[in-house]
Amino acid sequence: MASARESILCFKHDIPAMQKDGGISKMLLADALFENFVEYASANWDYIAEASNLSADALLASADHNRVDCAKLREALKKMFEQDLGLEGVSNATLDSSNKCGHFITKPDFHCFDPKVNGNVGNQGGPFNLGCFFTTHYFLKYAGKYYDACMAATYRSEEEPILHKTRKVGTAAAGLENVRWAGTGKATILLRSTPKNVPGFNKVWEIFKLDEVKRIFSKPELKVIQTTPELQSLI
Repeated sequence: MASARESILCFKHDIPAMQKDGGISKMLLADALFENFVEYASANWDYIAEASNLSADALLASADHNRVDCAKLREALKKMFEQDLGLEGVSNATLDSSNKCGHFITKPDFHCFDPKVNGNVGNQGGPFNLGCFFTTHYFLKYAGKYYDACMAATYRSEEEPILHKTRKVGTAAAGLENVRWAGTGKATILLRSTPKNVPGFNKVWEIFKLDEVKRIFSKPELKVIQTTPELQSLI
């Protein structure tokens, strides 16, 4: 049985044949390989939010149905860009606390490569299909274009997949680990995480509007929430 790498090279577009055609640009080759990679992943791999033990090399060498996180997807795609296409200047793109982009909600029009994954953000009680909440997210940049295998999308800017950046409630001295907020003014929302298994994730984030906060949250939680400087005049 062909390895994942061998299958990806010919999954939809025949990459070796395209490489023999000197008239095809490196960008078009990258786009074609990315499309192959995502479609193969959709048919053969499952997304998991937590880090998988499988290395990128092992993932590409295997023909098995594997579980994979976005960091391993990025690493595997980068190896194919560099080793199979010979591309130079492929760099990592990361959304995390280092660039103040961690803990964000994806735009609902971006969907995971795994068709079983609908997201982990929703209104109280679900369904949880209003986006994915990522603490950290990994993808690639090549020639000014961003390639996100996890979300099966390409972007024009690093922050394009972000709908909302969320922030911790409370103060630097005291806060709630499972409650965050996003938005401005009357459009501000609060989110609370709850352990719950949905495809791809082991916890979900429920959305609460401002007029629901006092009814839903406990008095100790409200006390902390109301110490958040940006929320004091809203709640």
